[in-house]
Amino acid sequence: MAIESRPGTGEPLLGLCLSMVEKYLIRGGWSVRDLWLSGKPEVTTLAQDPAGACELRYPKPTLLTPDQDRSAALAELMSRLAILEGITPEALSLKVMAEFSRPPLGYNCRMCGQCCTRFRDAWQGLVSVEEVEGWRRAGFASILRLVSEEKREGRIYYKAWVNPKTGEYFKRCPWLRKMNSGMGCAIHLHKPLKCRTFPYTREQAEYSGCRAFDHDREGDALAEG
Repeated sequence: MAIESRPGTGEPLLGLCLSMVEKYLIRGGWSVRDLWLSGKPEVTTLAQDPAGACELRYPKPTLLTPDQDRSAALAELMSRLAILEGITPEALSLKVMAEFSRPPLGYNCRMCGQCCTRFRDAWQGLVSVEEVEGWRRAGFASILRLVSEEKREGRIYYKAWVNPKTGEYFKRCPWLRKMNSGMGCAIHLHKPLKCRTFPYTREQAEYSGCRAFDHDREGDALAEG
């Protein structure tokens, strides 16, 4: 994945973070679920490998709590995952950055826009503090004005995308645009990580109505004919 830089500075817009590693795990077949402890603001995410033999725990990427050391949590997660994969944390970092948003084999976006309209989380969900900080460093005020910071029970949430006039989520993605070649994203180079990583699998893509694998079916039909 190419990491964009702040315009004119060469400063990375977004580096390795918990959200990236989590999406890398999901793409690798790991299952994730959140563990909420009554009376405590901390929320832990539990990840299990496909065989159910290994577990990893880390702070929920889209929640921020007081005194949370996300850098230390990321370093610990990478160290444990590197041991499981039999490589160094440095090599794992490069692997995660290269693979976490790589589309499934055979994926060829048709710009149909189904992923932006069928999955509500695309425009009514949470983004991580690292994404918000990246947009802030880059001076993307137009993006930040549609992100709402909320504090509840000692936790900080960043909700996207929120209409600043109403304080409510938009009913559709405000960045979806009609373009010459189809439907596209107005902030494509800087869109949220959850959008960059779609789809995790071919099954997820087809569930949304995504047409990115239509060419496979067309090829099969020609072969059968």
